[in-house]
Order: sequence, then C-alpha cells, then structure tokens
Amino acid sequence: MSQAVSTAVIVAIVGLLAAAALEQFFLPDLSTGQMRLLHLTRGFLATSGGMVFMWWIMHHKEQELTRLRDQFKEQLSARTAELEGAVAACQVHARAVDRMSRSVVQQREDFLRALKLRLSTPAMASHRALTHLLEGEYGELTTEQKQVVGLLADNCSELQHQLLMLVDLYRYQTGDVDLRLRTWTLDKLLRELETRLTVPATGNRLAVRYEAGDGGVAVECDFSELSRLFQHLLDNASTFARSEVTIKGTWLPAAHAAVIAVEDDGPGIPPEDLPRLFQGFQYVSETGKYYAGATVGLCLCAEIARAHGGTIAYESAPSGGARFVVSLPVIASDDATHTD
Repeated sequence: MSQAVSTAVIVAIVGLLAAAALEQFFLPDLSTGQMRLLHLTRGFLATSGGMVFMWWIMHHKEQELTRLRDQFKEQLSARTAELEGAVAACQVHARAVDRMSRSVVQQREDFLRALKLRLSTPAMASHRALTHLLEGEYGELTTEQKQVVGLLADNCSELQHQLLMLVDLYRYQTGDVDLRLRTWTLDKLLRELETRLTVPATGNRLAVRYEAGDGGVAVECDFSELSRLFQHLLDNASTFARSEVTIKGTWLPAAHAAVIAVEDDGPGIPPEDLPRLFQGFQYVSETGKYYAGATVGLCLCAEIARAHGGTIAYESAPSGGARFVVSLPVIASDDATHTD
C-alpha cells in the first residue's frame, strides 16, 4: 500500500509539472476555455496528490498508534498481573497478621485472667494468713519475726495492688469499662475526696490541705474511679513531700474545665523524665525520678482521666516540688447538687 501511495503522489507531481510546462512553453496561445480546463486539471491533480499524501500520513500515524496501543496493553497486562500477585500476597499477609493479632489478644486476655484469678487470689489469701499470724492467732511472735512477717504482708499487699491495677489498665485501654457517672459540685467532690482518701504512713509529719474555689461548678464523674486516681497521686506526693501536700480545686472559665491539682513540696521531677511520665511501667524512684519499673499507676491515672473526658498533666510547683493537674469538663456553672 505504501508503494501505491508513493506512485499516486509521484503521478500527481509529474502531472502538475507537465501542466505547468504545457502552459508556459508549449501552449502559449491557449484560449480562455482551454486555460480554465488546464487550471482545473492542475487543481485536481494538486488536490488529489495532497489528499493521497494526507491519507498516507494519517494511515501511518494510525499504524503507529495501534502499535503503541498494543504495547500499552501488554505492559498493562503485565503490571496488572504483578499487582494482582502483590495484592494476593498482601491479603495472605493480612490474614496471617489478623490471626496473629487475635492470638495475641486472646493470650493477653488469658494472661490477665490468670493474673486476676491465679495470682491475685493466692496473694490475697497469703496476705490474710500473714495478717492473722501478725495478730497472734497462731501463737505469739518475737519482735524479729513480726518484722519479717510484716514485711511479707506488705509485699503481698503491694503485689495484689499491682495485679489489680494491671487488670484495670487493660480494661480502660480496651474500652471495657462502664463508668457510673454522677453530677458533683467541685466543693462537694473535694469534701468527699478528703473523707475517702487515706494518707500513707510516712516517717515525717505530713500535712494534707484541701482547698476548693468556685465550688458551684459541676462535673460528671464516677467518684469511685476518680478517688482511685487521686489516691494514687496522694500516695506519690506523700512519698516525696517534705512537709505538706495540697489538693486544690479551681475553675478555669476559659478552658470550661474544673481543675483539681495535687501538689507537694518535694524534690520534683527532672525534665528529662517527663516524656515517659504517663507511659506504662514507670516507677517513682526514691530520688524523685520516674524510670521503667513494675508499676502502671500514672498510666492508669491518665486512662481514668481520659475516660472522664479530661486530662492529666504535670507541672513544676511554685514550691519546687511536683504538681499533678487533673482537668475535668464542666457541665454547669450554677449551683448543683450531688445526685445518687
């Protein structure tokens, strides 16, 4: 076909040249009608040649586009096959990860169930037996024996406490917690905390002060869970305070929040330890530092505050000690009463 097109174009060009030669050299005395016919012939030849040439160009481009299309189809098919293989591999991997995740979750639940049933219960029984032993129900003990048995009883109590906190932390992190929310005014909440919280026995004389401001504002909270949060903060503050711990409630209108701060006049916390403060398994050392250990207290405090729609944060106290601030959303600014 290319040869035929080339022949047609050549014939058209030769015809045009021949017509021009006839007009200029061989037929100078043509009549008007003859000249018109010659011009029409030349126009026909030029148009025909041009159309044939354009058709050839378009046909050539069509063949090129067809070739490119076929190449694209081949590349697309190959790429599609690769992607299908990758998707299949990802699906297999995802199913394996899902099975592994379910297995890990099940193992964690089994582990926590074992903590609660297999470890916490024996620890409780051991603590009771040691307490009876200390009270002399199995005979009088010497002073040295009482010290040893008392230490064992304290360790059993701490073990039980840590096990229960682990279980509670898991409940909060998995959303398996049902808060019994009630409405409390800030001053009522502080008074009830003052009644409920117990001050740990320390070697120094420790004063614990409760201050409530803007007591008419109201919050919704589960008092039992919230008291656990502040009991842990009070335990920490009592450990490091030199002479005084202050628990103060205030209202921040700009933040629309009620704030309860637990402040001590102890050594405070070094800045380099703050990023990990509310992570799991952080321990309060005797030097005031928080490092990886076997307790989850502050992490559980953060989860309890978050479950109430609030936050917990650490600040340096004006006295140079530590100040933990718990913020809870305010639901009313007028006088409210505690509803049972």
